[in-house]
Amino acid sequence: KFFVNSFYMSRRRIAVVGSGQEWSGLPLIRALGQERWRTFALFQDTDSISTHTKFLHHKFRIPAEYNHNLIDYIMEVCKVHRITHLVCLDEEIKYLLVQNRNKLGKIKCALPSLQSYEIALKKNLSSSFARNVGVPIPETTLIKDRKELENLNFDFRKKAVIKGVRGWSSLHVRYASNRKELIRYYDDICSNEENIKSADSFPMIQEYFGGPTYLTQGFAQHGKVKVVVPHIKFREWPLSGGYTTRAKTIGDSRLIEYMTRIMEEMNWHGEAGMEWKYDPIKDDFVFLEMNPRFEGSLDIAIKAGVNFPKMLVNAMDDVPIPDGIEYRSNTHFRWFFRQDFHLFLEKPYGLHNLILESL
Repeated sequence: KFFVNSFYMSRRRIAVVGSGQEWSGLPLIRALGQERWRTFALFQDTDSISTHTKFLHHKFRIPAEYNHNLIDYIMEVCKVHRITHLVCLDEEIKYLLVQNRNKLGKIKCALPSLQSYEIALKKNLSSSFARNVGVPIPETTLIKDRKELENLNFDFRKKAVIKGVRGWSSLHVRYASNRKELIRYYDDICSNEENIKSADSFPMIQEYFGGPTYLTQGFAQHGKVKVVVPHIKFREWPLSGGYTTRAKTIGDSRLIEYMTRIMEEMNWHGEAGMEWKYDPIKDDFVFLEMNPRFEGSLDIAIKAGVNFPKMLVNAMDDVPIPDGIEYRSNTHFRWFFRQDFHLFLEKPYGLHNLILESL
């Protein structure tokens, strides 16, 4: 029995593909390793924090490009090392996989349809989709050209949010307090996205909402949502919007219902995350964006009792995932290393709070 089990476990080989900079990499590899998977990191940056874990079997540097050569390289590594399953952390690489799923052969990978993935990937499409299925979104203006931007009638009593079609965290988002800033930030984002193939539309202008950010992580199997785990971000880095650094899971039924509606209307398959803001005037949440991948705060869902990585490989193997999966609300989590520490060097947190929270 020992040798049979050892032989079976040695065949459980999975590739984790990404840029290497994704904060979801470390909890994902750790969770897979605890399930006795041999994990192989195929990263563009093999010196990332995600590779510093005893649960990683081996790492490979993949080309820092997004074309058929990258797919061919990934497939060759999987063939040589008898890798049977694959999970992707990077949105652009995953886009290539969705477009070229016929090249995966016998390698198992849980991927949504191309149409669903493009809606989730592009911020303008996901915002329109959410609105069309009855989920609140900020007031949004889609710009057709720069001349239309210059003539835009916008009330600057509240900031204008300039959001690129692509990007992640705060890298493709700016906040303008006047028309001069609006035009300058708009040009910045256009410049940032000019070499991204999937950024095929101009940035959009949205209504600004302050207050904390809310994030939901969910999983669906062939269009049926199995679980949604929401949390409130007490802190994130950068301050303008980014990775969760301290958070708590919450039990808000509206966030769960909204994410479930969007994913099921998309007929989604696999993992996803969504970001939200609270509108105190309407006493409701507004949809900000969808991320068609694991979130950097994957850890908090695992700590709250929802093993998304295990759920993902079960979906790859066509194992039916039960309905009604529950999570623990009021699960606190803090990502102190690197990211949260930055916040204590900035106002309004400081050394005093660092000491108090550490105690």
